[in-house]
Formats: sequence, structure tokens, C-alpha cells
Amino acid sequence: MTWLIWVGGTLVGASVLMMLVLLFRKFPFLAAINPANAPRAAEEKKANLMEQRLRRKFGTLWSGVKERSKPMMTKTGGVLTKAQKKLVDLEHEYKIRSLPVFLNRRQRQAVNNDIQSFLDQAEALLEDGEMSAAEEKALQAVRFEPRSVPAFELLGNLYLQQNEHGHAKEVYLYLQKLTEDPEAIYDHHGLQELAEGEQEPEDPAARQQRYLERITFCYEEMADWPNAFISIEQLVRLEPNSPKFLDRYIDIAIAYKKPTFAEEGLERMATVNPENTKIEDWRQKIVELQTSSPMNADSTDSDPSTLQ
Repeated sequence: MTWLIWVGGTLVGASVLMMLVLLFRKFPFLAAINPANAPRAAEEKKANLMEQRLRRKFGTLWSGVKERSKPMMTKTGGVLTKAQKKLVDLEHEYKIRSLPVFLNRRQRQAVNNDIQSFLDQAEALLEDGEMSAAEEKALQAVRFEPRSVPAFELLGNLYLQQNEHGHAKEVYLYLQKLTEDPEAIYDHHGLQELAEGEQEPEDPAARQQRYLERITFCYEEMADWPNAFISIEQLVRLEPNSPKFLDRYIDIAIAYKKPTFAEEGLERMATVNPENTKIEDWRQKIVELQTSSPMNADSTDSDPSTLQ
């Protein structure tokens, strides 16, 4: 009986000892488990999942919005570009009109000296064939003084030499308007240099005619026959008996398929310059136009009395 009690006590002691050993072995893991943190970890995991889902949904939604709003954004961008250009134009106009007010005589002369320096450099570069550098110098002069006739004339001449007829045409159209402004500036030399000038200022009417000739030439080179015809009509009105203008008038009228106008020009040419070697060739082209398009009545948007 005593033996059984001893055996039982031994087994109980061994069990308790094993439980203590296991407890000490697992204590770090059990200590790391905080029951208060268990719900929080679950909530954080749930929040992360929701956040990821929302991000996916928002990303898809934003992509759709961007695609649908592209036309509107393009249109809005165009409006903003136009508005920006308008502001630049207004600032440009303001600078033009403010110059005479804020520059005294000494300041005006200093600006003139700078502009003339740019023009002299541009002329030298142009003679050397340095077109890009010459253009930059001419543009610098324009930025200094947007009313500078010499600067724009140099720029127009440069574009003509480069066969950039579209740009040249715009420059000469601008010069037509600029030279009608009483505040346009025609020379940037000093007063003494002006007094010692060798040539008289160009007549305003002659200057306008020169611009018109170059505009007409640009339209011809661009094969813009409607505008070329309008321009050459204006030149013929200025000099109705000019063989040079009549020659171009006939050529443009034929290119524009205006046989009636070409024939009127040919009749005038036969009167003022009967030895012109192109008369028979023009006559043949006019007959071909009339034959190929018998129903081609010249439009009435031009005055038939141009040559009368």
C-alpha cells in the first residue's frame, strides 16, 4: 500500500514538472500574445483590404473620367491658348503705345542706337549668308521697337531670300498697316546722320505700292490665285498701262482660270506693248480655257472694269 502511494506521488510530481518545463518553453510566445491587440489587428487588416478596394475603384473611375473629359480638356486648352495669345497681343499693344510717353529724347536715342546696331549686324550676317543669325538680330530689333519699319522690312527681305513666302507675306501685310500709323518709325540713325542723309525719304504711296508688289509675288509663289488676283488688280488700278503689271495680271488671270479678265489684259497689253513676245502664247492659253470650260463665266466677285 505504501508502495502504491509512493508510485502515485512520483507520477504526479513528474507530471507537474513536465507542465512547468512546457510552460517555460512557450512563455516567450505566450508573452507576445496580447489579447487586447487581437481585435485591433483584425480591424487593421480589414481597413487595409477596404483601402485597397477603394484605390482600385477610384483608379478605374478616374481613368474613365479622364477619357470622357479629353474632348472638354482639349477645347478648354484651346480657349486658354487663345486667351493667352490675346493677353500677349494686348501687352504688345500696350508697350507700343507706352513707348512715346515714357521715353525722353535721350532714352529714345539710346533705343535707336541699339536698334540700328541690331540692323547693321543683321545686314552683315545676311550678306554672309548667315540667315538664322540675321533673322535673330532682326527679331531683336523688332522686340526693342515694334513700330520699326526698317526692322520689319529687313525681316521681310530675309524671308523672301529664304523662299519663306508665307512668312514674308505676313510681314508685308503688317507693314502696310504699320506705315499707316503716324507713330511708325522709319529710321534709327542719329539726328546728325539723318541731316547728312544722301537720299530723300521714300514717298508713302510708293512704299505702299512696293509692299503690294511683294505681297502679290508671295501669293503667286504660294499659288494662292484668288488673293494673287485681288492684289494684282490693285496694282493695275495704280498703273493701268504698266507692261510689268499687265504681264503679271494676264498670267495670274490664266492661272486663276479667268479667261475674260485675261483677254481684257491681253487687249491692253497689245496696245501698250505690242512687241511683247508672250502675246501669242497668252492668246492660245485663253482659247484653251474658253474651249475646255465653255460654261466658265468669270465670277462677279472682281470688278470687270479693272482695266477700263
